[in-house]
Amino acid sequence: MDQDFFLGEIIIESLGEPSCLQTIERFAIKSRTREMPDEKVPFWNIHRYRITRSAILEVAPLIARSFANGEWYVHFFSEQHNELFVIMQGRVFLLPKHRDNSWEEMIAYGETVGVGRRWTQSIPIHLPD
Repeated sequence: MDQDFFLGEIIIESLGEPSCLQTIERFAIKSRTREMPDEKVPFWNIHRYRITRSAILEVAPLIARSFANGEWYVHFFSEQHNELFVIMQGRVFLLPKHRDNSWEEMIAYGETVGVGRRWTQSIPIHLPD
């Protein structure tokens, strides 16, 4: 059976303690920067990962405890299956990639930790080149 990999990006500025990513650095495949002048943090350093399920399960709780204040979340989507991990402050969700009723709990929780609906109602499952 082939190993299932998940793709995702992490904005380094979203983490109060970015050292939580040390265990997944071997999965990093790309880095880029992006200016976001209308956001609270106007300049983002973004790292892309192609990561195994077991590595997500290991690092997700660390990320969930390491977010800086603000509208932050991380997501990883399966390359082969209909699975999406969404990580927010204090919580990790495993959902289908395409929105259905199971997303409602994640969306509602996001609002309680400052992640607005504009970010959670439509989570991208394609990454820019």
